[in-house]
Amino acid sequence: MSDGPLYLGFDLSTQQLKAIVIQSDLTVLSEAKVDFDADFGSQYGLTKGVLVNEAEGEVFAPVAMWLEALDLVLSRLVDKKAPLNRVRGVSGACQQHGSVFWGHEAEKLLGTMKGDSAKGGLKEQLEGALSYPYGPNWQDHSTQKQCDEFDASLGSNVRLAEVTGSAAHHRFTGPQILRLRKKLPQMYDATSRISLVSSWLASVLLGSIAPLDISDVTGMNLWDMRTNTWNEDLLTLTAGSPAAVPALRAKLGEPRIDGGGSMGGIAAYFTQRYGFSSECQIAPFTGDNPGTILALPLRPLDAIVSLGTSSTFLMITPTYKPDPAYHFMNHPCTPGQYMFMLCYKNGGLAREKVRDSLPPPASGDPWANFNKAVLDTPPLDVGDAAVDKAKLGLYFYLPEIVPNIKAGTWRYECAPADGSALTESKASWAAEKDARTIVESQALSMRLRSQALVHPHRQGSLMLPAQPRRIYLVGGGSLNPAIARVMGDVLGSAEGVYKLDVGGNACALGGAYKALWAMERDEARGETFDELIGKRWKEEGAVEKVDDGYKAEVFERYGKVLGAFGEMEERILKYAKTLKGCGQRGSAPSLRRKVSDVTISTIRFKSRHSSLNYLMFSHATQPSAIDRYHSPGTRLASSTQIIDCPVSYLDCLLFCVFLTPQLVLNVGLVETIKVTLQCLPFLVFQLPAGFIQERFLLRPEAQPAFVRQASPFEDIVVRCVRYAFANISPNVGRVFFGKEVALPWMRWRMLRHGYLRSPVHWREYRDRRFKGVWAAADPTKKADVIVYYAHGGGFSMGSTYFYLEFLLSWLSVMKDSGYKNPAVFGLDYTLVPDSCFPTQLDEMVAGYEHVLGMAGDPSIVCVAGDSAGGTLVLSLLMHLAHPKLVEKGRRLPGASRHLDRPGMAVLISPWPTLHSPLYKSNRSDFLDEHALQLYASQYAGSQALVADPLASPGNCKDISWWKDASPASGIFITYGMEEVFAPEIEKLVQVLQKAGGTRVCAYGEKAGVHAWPVASLFLSDTTEQRLKGLRSIVHEMKLCIAPGKV
Repeated sequence: MSDGPLYLGFDLSTQQLKAIVIQSDLTVLSEAKVDFDADFGSQYGLTKGVLVNEAEGEVFAPVAMWLEALDLVLSRLVDKKAPLNRVRGVSGACQQHGSVFWGHEAEKLLGTMKGDSAKGGLKEQLEGALSYPYGPNWQDHSTQKQCDEFDASLGSNVRLAEVTGSAAHHRFTGPQILRLRKKLPQMYDATSRISLVSSWLASVLLGSIAPLDISDVTGMNLWDMRTNTWNEDLLTLTAGSPAAVPALRAKLGEPRIDGGGSMGGIAAYFTQRYGFSSECQIAPFTGDNPGTILALPLRPLDAIVSLGTSSTFLMITPTYKPDPAYHFMNHPCTPGQYMFMLCYKNGGLAREKVRDSLPPPASGDPWANFNKAVLDTPPLDVGDAAVDKAKLGLYFYLPEIVPNIKAGTWRYECAPADGSALTESKASWAAEKDARTIVESQALSMRLRSQALVHPHRQGSLMLPAQPRRIYLVGGGSLNPAIARVMGDVLGSAEGVYKLDVGGNACALGGAYKALWAMERDEARGETFDELIGKRWKEEGAVEKVDDGYKAEVFERYGKVLGAFGEMEERILKYAKTLKGCGQRGSAPSLRRKVSDVTISTIRFKSRHSSLNYLMFSHATQPSAIDRYHSPGTRLASSTQIIDCPVSYLDCLLFCVFLTPQLVLNVGLVETIKVTLQCLPFLVFQLPAGFIQERFLLRPEAQPAFVRQASPFEDIVVRCVRYAFANISPNVGRVFFGKEVALPWMRWRMLRHGYLRSPVHWREYRDRRFKGVWAAADPTKKADVIVYYAHGGGFSMGSTYFYLEFLLSWLSVMKDSGYKNPAVFGLDYTLVPDSCFPTQLDEMVAGYEHVLGMAGDPSIVCVAGDSAGGTLVLSLLMHLAHPKLVEKGRRLPGASRHLDRPGMAVLISPWPTLHSPLYKSNRSDFLDEHALQLYASQYAGSQALVADPLASPGNCKDISWWKDASPASGIFITYGMEEVFAPEIEKLVQVLQKAGGTRVCAYGEKAGVHAWPVASLFLSDTTEQRLKGLRSIVHEMKLCIAPGKV
């Protein structure tokens, strides 16, 4: 075999491109891979192989990167001395549903590629070949509206599944094309052909546009599975009108019905550059899931369960029984056979979340305690069927596909004998119980949805119940004996559960086997893929039996609660149906997360292929004044701050101009007049009298400390704020600091100081659970530090919009200090009395979870806040330590999400304790002790909660609590020495330092008032004093979160 033909298989997945070379006897000869993050992460700003626009739910990858990866992986094969001149056939498996949009120059450029290094690689030679430089990824969920249109186009999602094999899903190519056609009509018009990722890679190797694959085309929601033709109604929907259908047909082309044979010889570029033979042929490429089932000679009713980051259940069946809950696709090689597929987002990631909630194991195996908990817990946690209730649950840390439900955790109990008396559990279970339940729930979902496709098996004289013949486990989870045991317990499998070990290269191997079959099959007698590969397949070394599978008593026990499991899903779906943008379609309930509601700003992404406006960020309000003036594509300049002057008397006058109509609109004309008349005596008499007396008539040593060092303007403003805080009701105060006043005023401030538009990109972000404002130096790249900020205002007033100038200045100082791409998210939490504790904490936790998702690494997150926002930061840290506190019997409401702790915390004049005898009004600070008492009681909602450590963290005296709650790298606290909170803040610093859980540093500004870094930025005369607070904060941040590379 040393001189025999070789076959090359590719696997172009989300995060890697793999290549594997095999001989005719299926022996692996050579392999290589490219890891997108490791090899191209800094170049393209990737995270796990993709770029993400979370605001719209877009997930996509740069096609140019794939071209570079193809050159790189072939170079690595050459470096390994792989004899590519002997490769007779090439095929592969690529990420499903993704699409590539070719421009009108594509065929010409593909046909003229040369291997001469002087002409550059694939990326350079195919520059200009695309009309759109990105390929949507299967994780994309931006197409809610289009999915609704697809489901409705044939009458229901049930009917759509009958025709196309699947209901509409966000990632499917038809809805993606429809969205991009409407979003980027010029791009769509400039598109000559649309490829799936599989046919795109085949096209590059072929040197001309390759047809779509007969299996991969069934993942588009456009192909009629019953007639093997395009569906006219769905083409009309996608194209926009019957008249536009011919143009769409031309863009799509006609799929190749035969999954084998040759589409043509390999392009000259590859023969010249890498030494391929001119006789090498390109076979049809397919999708990654169909490619997986080609990695072994899978028989009908054999199932593959992929246990990776996501989970997939694949089974070959001759029966076509479509349903909106799962997928049917054509077999990539065998006409008349179908691939049944279930896809779950919450696979390995969800199991890891539960694993991490358990105490860390003493051994080096991170799964040791998880596995012990799974194996020590009886099925359904029923030890005594007469007493115990069966435990069922859903553990979705991401919005799930099957069933289509938002992120969340649900725990239910029912009677083990028949699944009756299904009720939601009111209390959280021990993490040890969650360990078995999450694995059971994943397997029960697979069993529920596959039961109509399996049939009974004869085993000797016995007839076994309907179940898969064999189950093959692949992926990281296949190595776990506890997971294998539960999969066998729940799913059965007449011949047992097997671990399939193909070195993590199932898709690439499936592609190589497909190339071999395509070239060596006996076409005269119609030799099938299973026949040819089956004769050469050696099970030894590739397959290991890890569980017996079917156990009659256990299998029956799970069967009794299977109906209850389905009912639990139905209840959750019906509850979720009330959410905006989500609903039940046809007979199968479906829920997709509605990501945006949506007004759109744009960011300009530039590539060597084209320069297009891509819709990136959405929010549910109309564009603000700032939105209209800031440049959507501008990145942060190197200036130290965006407005280089303090607030002036003119700014104050304009503030009142913006304020007056909002007061009338929000509190009424009568109340506005009343407040104005109330303030007149202070403004006319008390203010000037107090100002003159303390500033000019008192000796310096008798003056308040703040007055001695403040400018006249600072002194006057602080006096006004002190009066307002003590005398104006919160419902009026919240108008002062609300969005409708803050944004026009900021626009004026920018305009007065020379900015027609904001030099920093910022955007509003809304989620069902929380809302806020994002700002980033460069929103097209991954951040190297993120500040998560909660504003002050006594929980009763204030807004992120009022703090926007402060946050953008903070961003700028971080940029100047060495951070490559800082970002800030300001939480705009619900104010009192609209809602009281714990609503604000719930929003704080939800926002933190969102920030962690954007960061990807908790160590780069700095949680920060001033005043009441500082209280929320402390409460958040206590909440993150909840699992340990529960073990100590402490009272902390709500189930923990087991989120990682942030890198550090910055507290600006935090309000540690809601009620304290140490709070005393003084002549320097603007806080008033009596107003604080009122605001505290309103926030807590009840007298009992005023002393609760979660609502009032300063009441926590247990050092171990604070040690558990400390951020990973440090806490920095800055406050004014003259502020009312100073004594309690100093006590908090002592407690934190004594706890010793992290580095604690505190700075008290001499003569400083409450929230002095914020006040100084607006009021101080010199740039040095204005930025003193922010610069000291950023200095401490760099000690805890080092600037990184972007």
